Amino acid sequence: MDFTLDELSKAYALLSDAEKAAFNKEHGLVFNQRKNISWKEVIPTVRRYIEEKKSFGLDDLKKEGIIPKDTKGQTFRRCVIKPLCDQGLNIQIQKGVLKRNAPLYHLEGHAIEEIKFASVFDSPSRAAATYVVEVLVNGQTGNLDLRKLMTKKQFPFIADTKSMSVFRPLLYDEAGKHGWRFGSKPFVGTKEAKE
Repeated sequence: MDFTLDELSKAYALLSDAEKAAFNKEHGLVFNQRKNISWKEVIPTVRRYIEEKKSFGLDDLKKEGIIPKDTKGQTFRRCVIKPLCDQGLNIQIQKGVLKRNAPLYHLEGHAIEEIKFASVFDSPSRAAATYVVEVLVNGQTGNLDLRKLMTKKQFPFIADTKSMSVFRPLLYDEAGKHGWRFGSKPFVGTKEAKE
């Protein structure tokens, strides 16, 4: 028996939400605009993921399709992390090691070692370039003048043209490791945002 697309669409619309979910799952249909999520179904998946990987950021779960892309950290902590901790899983939250200060969720003993930096860089150095890229740029994308992120108080050498000409290749090299590309304008880099 053949049905038209219109007839199928009308029949699908008559199904309850539970029937639609069962139909979608049975037929491998995935819809990116999932509005209501059952966190009770997500909790065991996250538990398996953290037990296997030992640590993760929220973006890791979004890329794996475990949670919706629009999930906020506060909602995730309340609906997933708290119940997992209540079940006896010792999940710790570490800040300052992922881009844009996003929290890293990890099992005890699997924290990422924080990178310690000097507070003032008196001369151009690889450490100063690394600081600019990993702390000041901190996951930004698009067009960005990296020199404008630096202050004279923290980088006294930026007032000296000769020092900046020594610093520029160091900065370009470090930024290049993170996907930044530079053109003719000094210190102005471009990085494409990942989908």
